[in-house]
Amino acid sequence: MTLHKDVRILTFFVFAHLLGWTLIPAFIRYNLPLDAIEGAMWGQQFEWGYDKNPFMNGWLTGLAALLSDHSSLMIYLLSQLSVVICFLYVWRLASKLFTPTQALIVVENTSFICGSLFWS
Repeated sequence: MTLHKDVRILTFFVFAHLLGWTLIPAFIRYNLPLDAIEGAMWGQQFEWGYDKNPFMNGWLTGLAALLSDHSSLMIYLLSQLSVVICFLYVWRLASKLFTPTQALIVVENTSFICGSLFWS
């Protein structure tokens, strides 16, 4: 495959992942996962750190909840944007080590890691 075709496949994969893992849980789950609820509650205080996590989790989740009137869709979107950003950095690193096609395979295999696929 050429680099251009690999980038198009990567772009399609990233957007499909973003849309699928944002919309499907938002419409089929009754409520947010407990970690997301916990982050939204921490985000109401905007402190420099929390009992279990550094400040960024609470700040971003709280900001997403505040901007969307506590909509679960925005919190799922924030989560998947974080995953997509990680995919793009995995692509950049893998592109330096492998061919473009192999880098694409690395990114797609990364999506099958349980933590980024189910719990994100």
